[in-house]
Amino acid sequence: MPVTASPLRFPGGKAKYAKFFEKIIELNNFDNMIFVEPFAGGAGAAMTLLLEGIVREVILNDIDPKIYAFWYSLLNNSAEFLELLRTTPISVPEWRKQKRKFNSSESILELGFATFYLNRCNRGGILAANPIGGINQNSKYMISARFNKPNLERKIRRIIDLKESITLFNKDALDFMNDLKSNYSGRELLIYLDPPYIRKGKLLYYNHYNEKNHIDLRATISQCPFPWVLSYDSHPLIFRIYKEHKIRTKSLNYSLSKPRVAEELIISNLKIPEDSNVRERRQGNYASSRRKPYNN
Repeated sequence: MPVTASPLRFPGGKAKYAKFFEKIIELNNFDNMIFVEPFAGGAGAAMTLLLEGIVREVILNDIDPKIYAFWYSLLNNSAEFLELLRTTPISVPEWRKQKRKFNSSESILELGFATFYLNRCNRGGILAANPIGGINQNSKYMISARFNKPNLERKIRRIIDLKESITLFNKDALDFMNDLKSNYSGRELLIYLDPPYIRKGKLLYYNHYNEKNHIDLRATISQCPFPWVLSYDSHPLIFRIYKEHKIRTKSLNYSLSKPRVAEELIISNLKIPEDSNVRERRQGNYASSRRKPYNN
């Protein structure tokens, strides 16, 4: 199996959470769960769990029309998407062409492929970034460094083979969560919420959150009738608005500019497996910083 199941690259991509969710499913005696990601992005956790047969179905939602266009095109225009993958050159002139389509195309297939192209070519997978190696390609790593076409085609074909088990939405995450309550009442859902990072949110996401958005999400989660797991970058705001919940930390490896280990916060209404990488974090650790103004 490829190192990651998703064809997309994202800073802090959550494919590494798949084993964690497998343990959660086992610990809580879940069976035949539908795995839901309201902030799908690359959907690394969902795709891994589906492809490995841990869950039978996934529901993906992303408000970003460009990310939605990618998933829609892959699932509904599969042959055309694969043909573009095979025939589109990987070069700076083509990158400029795809950038223009990304910014202005009215074709969902063109927009979806342009999103995929920039994600694979750009530094860190960030859609607003320059290509790997820079415009002048005078670096050790070039624009094609993360664009292995045969490997990507294998990943995409595996997802296409299971597309009947994937449901896709393009809604605001809070509206989507509220719709789940009425449209999936009585169904066995496990919801994984991975909202935009608080720190560097404006850099990493086209649809970043401000403080009110994070607080509104907290209110929506409090009314959620389904099992849920929430992950955040570590920030005093989260300790403040989720002070009624047990907050755990999880260590993850990142490599946006250079390899490093970062701490993410895990909050849930479920039993959570604890190991060397998952530990309870006491709110007092942030007591001295709670009064600082919110700043992302």
